[in-house]
Amino acid sequence: MNDEELFGALRRAAPDVEAAVRPTDGPRAAALMEQIMTTSTEFPVSQPAQRPTPTQRRWWLAGVAGLAAVAIAAIAAVSLGGGESPATVATYGLGGSDPTLASCLPVAEIVPPPGTEAFGGTVDSIVDGFVTLTVDTWYVGGPADLVRLDGTSTPSVSLDGVEFVVGQRYLVSIWDGVVGVCGTSGPATPELQQQFDVWFG
Repeated sequence: MNDEELFGALRRAAPDVEAAVRPTDGPRAAALMEQIMTTSTEFPVSQPAQRPTPTQRRWWLAGVAGLAAVAIAAIAAVSLGGGESPATVATYGLGGSDPTLASCLPVAEIVPPPGTEAFGGTVDSIVDGFVTLTVDTWYVGGPADLVRLDGTSTPSVSLDGVEFVVGQRYLVSIWDGVVGVCGTSGPATPELQQQFDVWFG
């Protein structure tokens, strides 16, 4: 079947359709081909990510190094007990006996019983019957950063009649969980310091 026979068959199948058939090598086809070939079709092309400049890289590395240094310092502070780490606290009683009624030996003749603890520290506060001291030296026992002396059950917060004073340093012995009396605890005088050196040195 040639082209004319094919077109005739198409016309008979659809008599109401006027089909203008143009050969593929005619001038119309050539004009369409030229139009297609000369028409510019642009498609969006994603741009590659811009690489940072050397200066930007240096700033970025410096920032990362700074954050790492801060993190290491924070970890070290916590590990070494710095920063906001809570202080350790030991609590003892002041005792309820009146030192004026106690039968005391001369201080030089007193022998602390086994298990005695002793420390030197400065009074930080006296609040609601509690005396809080910051410890600078543990002679026996410890270790705690702070010591709280509970005087809530005693008529006055004192050691053998000597009132605690905020900011003053004391030498304190602890007998069976209670502050020692009879001159075994008191303000850190040279005499009591010498006796502590004998007892606990």
